[in-house]
Amino acid sequence: MNKLYCEDLIRFSDAMSDFNRVIIITELMNGRALSASWLANRLNLSPQATRFHLKKLEDVELIEHRTCGKHRYYEIKNQDTAMFIESTFKVIPPKDCLFLPNVKTNEKFKEARTCYKHLAGSWSVALTQSFINNGFIDIQNNFFEVTEDGKDFFNEHKLLVNVLNTAFVGKRC
Repeated sequence: MNKLYCEDLIRFSDAMSDFNRVIIITELMNGRALSASWLANRLNLSPQATRFHLKKLEDVELIEHRTCGKHRYYEIKNQDTAMFIESTFKVIPPKDCLFLPNVKTNEKFKEARTCYKHLAGSWSVALTQSFINNGFIDIQNNFFEVTEDGKDFFNEHKLLVNVLNTAFVGKRC
């Protein structure tokens, strides 16, 4: 194994070895760009501690920031990074939902949530299964492909209007 690769893997492992950084990544997986002050408030951390954690995540290129006025907004670096992070959550799934101590909230989270720019949770799984059962989409090589019936259905209901020029509308989560 290449020494540089090993060093990168160690840096990544170090960055993801802290509870607060895992929570930051989890918060950013909904696809929104969040300010450092919002994250500090959410994690109940000082602004300095939050910036320290954000810098660690930026150093290993998991997140990036953009400046808007005097604020910095942090987000997952790109779709490939989001897919990588999501795949680590599949290999090592959380035992319970992070940051949701309330049982009622925990159940709602399992029903309907987002995961980096796509719907997730039991409701969206049921909706997707309904689209498959009705012949509106097929799964081809881990991608969702819209069928001819699906194109008619989505067009009639004004859904996925901008995507109907292509057969594939998304990757399986």
